[in-house]
Amino acid sequence: MNSRTENRIKIIFFDHAPFMGGAEIAILRHIRYLNKDKFEPYLISSKESIEFVKQATDLLGGNVKFISFKRLKPISFNSILKFIQSVFESIRICLKIKPDYIVANVERAFYVSFITSVIMRVKLILFIRDFEFSHKLLKFTDWKVTKYLPVSNNIAEYYHLKNKTQIVYVGSDIRNKSNLINLNDIMEIKNRYKILGTDFVIGSTSRIYREKGPFMLLEAFNQIIRSNPDLINNLKLIFVGEGPDLKELKDKISGYSLLTNVILAGFSTQIHIWYKIFKVFVHASVYNEPFATTVIEAALSKCPIVATDTGGTSEFIEDNQTGLLIKPNCSDITQALLTLYRDPKLANILAENAYQKAIKFNTEEKITSELEQIYLNC
Repeated sequence: MNSRTENRIKIIFFDHAPFMGGAEIAILRHIRYLNKDKFEPYLISSKESIEFVKQATDLLGGNVKFISFKRLKPISFNSILKFIQSVFESIRICLKIKPDYIVANVERAFYVSFITSVIMRVKLILFIRDFEFSHKLLKFTDWKVTKYLPVSNNIAEYYHLKNKTQIVYVGSDIRNKSNLINLNDIMEIKNRYKILGTDFVIGSTSRIYREKGPFMLLEAFNQIIRSNPDLINNLKLIFVGEGPDLKELKDKISGYSLLTNVILAGFSTQIHIWYKIFKVFVHASVYNEPFATTVIEAALSKCPIVATDTGGTSEFIEDNQTGLLIKPNCSDITQALLTLYRDPKLANILAENAYQKAIKFNTEEKITSELEQIYLNC
């Protein structure tokens, strides 16, 4: 064993990963940017998401370990038995690695990692990226948690977190990818989807899931077309992503007779190129969004942003400063989109302001650097 390995801090990240969501993208990005001279990262995950397994294995190789994260709810003899099995699998892995820290990335992974950290007598750090944790269980487990890392003040306030808490916002490395884009990359996608240079392209990049607001955005787009028929040849709405409500969204698009104006692009590994095609990005979430990575991605891509004021979004988007912050309803989305369509100068100013703010606070280099200091000082 060389001195580089001996002196590194071993961290095991836990993530249930049922699908390739924002939490999974964030933790893989964070691991990628960790200083490997100081830290030796491992990951314990499930095999539920093929895409997550592939990316995690490509990144960490043999340092990825797989267990089954079983649901405790509804509580039954069988669910408890399977949960205990998951804990034993986790402990077996940790006994071999002997980590300095265990870091839980999502709610279901937290419960296994909590018991593992107690038995192994290892410090436990908890990312809180959503509103799904039980308040009672967080209070019950508080004695063991070394540090809480909520991704917004909104989450910290929701769970009444004060002690042992540090807000660490969402970051992105999309700017690094954007710098490598050339005109041919953009034209290839435009040609594939018959997007013209004169098109005003409205974009959404999220799972096709009702709470993310795709139906509300589609309804707003439909209202714009119906109220402004002269714009039908100039506007396109593009959904980049997949999800459980995709079929219903397809049916709605067909029912509105918008098949030539609305594009369902599916899952894409070229999100950074799509942001360069969009004339405006819409974050249309209708539920409390902890802190949307897509907003940061759009900002770092210099894409004008319209965002609903839900959850932690307003901690980045300041209305008429770094974007248009609106209430989650069709009329407000409609008005915001028409405003940016009619006023490209305003759109450019908002995009530049958001870019400058994201460069200052939300690059992955900055976020990972903050986290490294936490790991070193806990």
